[in-house]
Amino acid sequence: MLISPFGNRDGQVGETVTWLVATVVILVVLIIAIFASSFYFDGKNKSVSGNENDFSASISFFSWLLTEDDSEISVYRQLDIEGDLNEFNGNLAKEIFDSLYEPEYIYVWVGVDFKGVGFRKNDYFGVRLSTIAGNELNRKIIPRLTERVIVNENKTVELVLDRGDRK
Repeated sequence: MLISPFGNRDGQVGETVTWLVATVVILVVLIIAIFASSFYFDGKNKSVSGNENDFSASISFFSWLLTEDDSEISVYRQLDIEGDLNEFNGNLAKEIFDSLYEPEYIYVWVGVDFKGVGFRKNDYFGVRLSTIAGNELNRKIIPRLTERVIVNENKTVELVLDRGDRK
């Protein structure tokens, strides 16, 4: 009796065909799932959360706060020590948020809210839009996306983005 060095060829062919069929079935199911989900989500809001938050803008804002200058001091720490935007973190914020979000948002602002004083005009983003207070007609509506981080007990740093598509 002659023994083949390759084992049972009929068994190998059967196993190979089984794997090929299984792979084709998996691919067909995957393609159907992709098309079904694309039809389901077509025209719907694809944002991460339903409350007008922009996940990438939030991540960019928090990453900006963690960015360090040449002396290895983070933007967050600079704001705590110095109080307001300086040349490094102000220009960096302007470069990041204007270049990334100005095409999508008509209003981009980054600045510091001082407890008891409020928002100051800064050299990089100007004046922040405010809320409507009472019957003051000269004030604008608060923007859609606002990310706030508490720096210390006297101030918070804030990112404001507005698409301007009010309904």
